[in-house]
Parts: sequence; structure tokens; C-alpha cells
Amino acid sequence: MAKDKKPERKVTCTIGTIHGYLNTDKSKIAATISWNNGSPKFNIRDCFFDDQDALQIRKGIALDQSEVEKLTDILNEQRRSGKLPKVTIAGTAVVDFNKIFSEAEGIVEAREEGHTTQDGFIVLRRRPGVKLWTEKKG
Repeated sequence: MAKDKKPERKVTCTIGTIHGYLNTDKSKIAATISWNNGSPKFNIRDCFFDDQDALQIRKGIALDQSEVEKLTDILNEQRRSGKLPKVTIAGTAVVDFNKIFSEAEGIVEAREEGHTTQDGFIVLRRRPGVKLWTEKKG
């Protein structure tokens, strides 16, 4: 017997004030938004413009007034103390691929021999049947 599915609940949002975009491609927004006719909250969300140039809101966070004030206090204190964190990807520094490729002998050849990259990071994996240039042939 099949389980009964819950009816899909339509989620609505009303954008009150757009405070600004957090990047140049306007894919992250700071705005006051009311969800399902609830009280408006400060939101930081991914967003995009659809084919009709209407703003579409995606995943993110909603903060009430006390949370906004606490976040502001934290960021201001971090700035004052010189400890405002530099954002990195997965705990690593941002990678200069031009520098890596110019300094890493054989990396281009390795790629041509079948090794791949993944998510912007170099992942040298052997593909089946591909010999490394350092392996003895014979």
C-alpha cells in the first residue's frame, strides 16, 4: 500500500525592502522579507532574476531584530580588533591557478594524459588504462 503524500504547501514571500546585493552578479541579497504572511525579518538569501526579470528568492537565512543586532556587534568587534575573518573555501586560501600552472612542471601534461579537475581544485586521479609519465614503460 502506498503511503499518502502530504499536500504540497505553497510558500509565499513578500519582499519589503531590498537593502542591497552582496556581490556584483546580484546573486545574493540582503532584504527584509515576510514569509507566509509572517512578521518581516532581515534575510540574506541567494537570488536570481527569472526570464521576466522578476526577482526570485532561494535558500538563505532569516534573522529577527535581536539576531541582526548581535551579528552587527560581532562584525563590528571583529573589525575593531583586526580579526575580521578572511573568507576561504573549505578552510583553504583562494587559489591562483595561473601561478600553479606556471610553476607546476608537468601538470598540463598530466591533464592531457587523463587526469581531471573537480570543483575548481586540482585532483590528480588516474583514469583506468592511462599510465603516468613517471611510470616505467614496458
